[in-house]
Amino acid sequence: MTELFSESLVRVELPHREHVRALLDDMLWGRLTRRIVLEYPGLYLPAAERVMNEALGFLRLLAQEPRAGYALSPRVGVGWHVFVLHTREYAAFCAGLAGRFLHHTPRDEDGTSAEAGQRAGGVVRTLAAMRARGLAVDEALWFGMSTGTCCVGYAEEVLA
Repeated sequence: MTELFSESLVRVELPHREHVRALLDDMLWGRLTRRIVLEYPGLYLPAAERVMNEALGFLRLLAQEPRAGYALSPRVGVGWHVFVLHTREYAAFCAGLAGRFLHHTPRDEDGTSAEAGQRAGGVVRTLAAMRARGLAVDEALWFGMSTGTCCVGYAEEVLA
């Protein structure tokens, strides 16, 4: 079991958020969720699916509000990190969802990033925006860690 995922998180299965899950075809969904399970020993497939659901909801938010610079939790970041490593699929996903690339900006070792000032309110602000857009939130994956946020997302034109 890793520091990111406690025993209480890995065994709970929540209903799928089909409207977000449908953003990926079954083959890619399976590849990503299985990769999460492989990289986090002790994490079961239902928990990996929860993580991926949240990451997709977050990416949908970034697509809708590209300049906001939303932050996400380390647990949800796992889903994004796994997805972004599948570069071709991730780039095609971004083009289809947002019409542009959705950039991942990691938090530096000292807890800052080039866009640290853009993420005032961090995760709380992100979740409020997700809810305002009708995106369901699995709070257990967003809260309960002292490490704060893992990264910030932006659309391509913001970095140009």
